[in-house]
Amino acid sequence: MPRILCAGATLDLGTADFVAQGGQASVYARGGFAYKLFTDPGHAPGPAKLAALRALASHGLVAPDAEVCDEAGQRVGFRMPFLDGWHPLVRLFPRAYRQRHGLDAAAIGARVLELRGLVAHAHAHQALVVDLNEVNVLVAPDHVRLALIDVDSWQLPGFPATALAESVRDRHTAGFSETTDWFAYAIVTFQLFTGIHPFRGQHPTAKTLDARMTANLSVFHPEVVVPPMVDLDALPPTWRDWYEALFVYTERTPPPDDLTAPAPRAPRALPGASVEVQPLFALPDPILGTASWDGRTWAWTRAGLYEGRRRLGPPPPAGALPFRAPDGIAFAVQVSDRNRALPMSAIHHDNGEANFAGLHLWLADGTPVATDLRATSLSAHRGMLHGLAGNALVELTLQRLAGTPVLTARTAATVAPHATGIFRGVAVTSILGATWVSRLGPGTCHQERVPALEGEQVVDAVHAAGVTVLVTRGASGFTRHVLGPDGLTSAPTALPTAELLVLPTGVAIVPTETGLELFLAAHPTRGARAVTVDLPEVLLDLGGRPGFARDDTLFAVTLKR
Repeated sequence: MPRILCAGATLDLGTADFVAQGGQASVYARGGFAYKLFTDPGHAPGPAKLAALRALASHGLVAPDAEVCDEAGQRVGFRMPFLDGWHPLVRLFPRAYRQRHGLDAAAIGARVLELRGLVAHAHAHQALVVDLNEVNVLVAPDHVRLALIDVDSWQLPGFPATALAESVRDRHTAGFSETTDWFAYAIVTFQLFTGIHPFRGQHPTAKTLDARMTANLSVFHPEVVVPPMVDLDALPPTWRDWYEALFVYTERTPPPDDLTAPAPRAPRALPGASVEVQPLFALPDPILGTASWDGRTWAWTRAGLYEGRRRLGPPPPAGALPFRAPDGIAFAVQVSDRNRALPMSAIHHDNGEANFAGLHLWLADGTPVATDLRATSLSAHRGMLHGLAGNALVELTLQRLAGTPVLTARTAATVAPHATGIFRGVAVTSILGATWVSRLGPGTCHQERVPALEGEQVVDAVHAAGVTVLVTRGASGFTRHVLGPDGLTSAPTALPTAELLVLPTGVAIVPTETGLELFLAAHPTRGARAVTVDLPEVLLDLGGRPGFARDDTLFAVTLKR
């Protein structure tokens, strides 16, 4: 492990400090700072470029603030602020994620405008972002702040750009300029609005992303088949016009600022679909979140928390995570030591000092539960609640002792904290070239190295009943992997969302671009039945039947033979 010199201090970095490793550099973190160390010291930016990058530092731009040297005094990298607990923007693309975290159209529109402001700030300082892709933009754990990273790859006067993802490269403009930045911005924000890259879909002759981008064959083209759950009508009208001008007619203009969005459409079954969608009941106003386990289903709106039509208490706080309580359901929200609500937050840094987040808990009737437990990067799935506490992956359980609700923690596994992401029912650790999957169950944790995931970035994952679905991002786009007792299957996907529902019958259901994929959970590699239908990604177990929520109504789905 490396020994480095930075800002007059000597640091011995170890496994617990490891964050990530790429083709040219490794990143470590400690005490509120990240250290980017280049494999070839010749790639480390020199004093002039560091000074130019340091001048960019501001709210939302993660720029270097000091050089890093090895023991011999040779420059090998730089230091920058570390945003622990922040996630790549790609996490916000799926409607499923937004539904789970209560992010409505207004919240997404605010992030679209915030990102526009960050790009404009770069331009005002004579910088070009160039590689403005979905993993070089981070979103805060509370979903209300963005930050641009990988700033050392930007183009500055006298310093050319050093990176560019093919997914955002403008095929119709030579070189880099503000217009190519706005084109990349259009690609990313289109995915925020719709969940799909504007040049994905399927075309009868143009089979690759490069071919479609070169020929302007976007999702607006009549010959491009778009996944049925993608709703282009949800685009704000002026933004749709702008996207069509860019993607269809090759115009290059800055984005608009009108975010008036149309009303969402109702669910529909496609012709010949082998499912039946039935409304069960409606609640007083739009459903903000749902949870289901043990044959019970809960939903909450701005008016309250409901089981069926029965109101149990006030609605949970925004971003609250539902988990199992002795009498049904409870909610957890992470807060900073200053009692500022920060859902899903990890470690927050003020002036370089680590500030570990605590938990606030509520029962269904709104009664708070006292706890002094510290845990970071919370995740909830089908009644289970997990988090990181230092280098421990912990399972959090709410019990009643002498009538008093008490939160207890059990160590499920020991992991490298900065290199571990917690998803729903599963944690993924990528460290020193190896990727480990920790599949979590009540009181259990099964860890397995999965070579097929190595070199890819896991952007979403879910585990239930022995089946794990993971979506990774690589050079060729997104790939959906299904890992089960009998092996692994992988296939390209246009949507960066991992969803899974396993019914009591042992039938597993995975939403795909064209509808649903059904297979036996015990044998996911033995083939699957495809059902073409337009349904949202989040499916609930309604007493052994799949279902979902949309607007103010809960729907049940019957699978036909």
